[in-house]
Amino acid sequence: MSVHTYWIVDIDATAGEAPALADKVRQWLVEQEIIQPGIVTERTVFHAGEGDVGPFVCPHCGATHFDLPWSPPTEAWYEGEGDSSLGCPACGTSSSIAEWQSGWAYGHLGFGFVEGRMLDKLRDELAALTGHRLRVVHEHL
Repeated sequence: MSVHTYWIVDIDATAGEAPALADKVRQWLVEQEIIQPGIVTERTVFHAGEGDVGPFVCPHCGATHFDLPWSPPTEAWYEGEGDSSLGCPACGTSSSIAEWQSGWAYGHLGFGFVEGRMLDKLRDELAALTGHRLRVVHEHL
């Protein structure tokens, strides 16, 4: 049996902000009568499980790439040490792997849901509540 989790990830929240924002969002979810099984408030790579990480979209030029060396910068970002940058073959700029758009998200705050209905609307509501950029990751195990 496979398990699906839909993560809405705050890619702007710092480690220091994550607990207070989690409480704020948790309170809103309770007020809206939306069941929330748990909130992640630590440095996490929210991945797709059995799904693929790519394609990657450059945060500078918008070029899409399907085969980039994502593992070393992902490990560096997760450990909080070393170089987490990924270079764009199209424009030559480098950015943290966390800034690249892909099937994964990197953050200190994530909200997990077992149902994917209304995720886009919920993402927009939580973005308005936190004032941060949010990404949706579909984890399939």
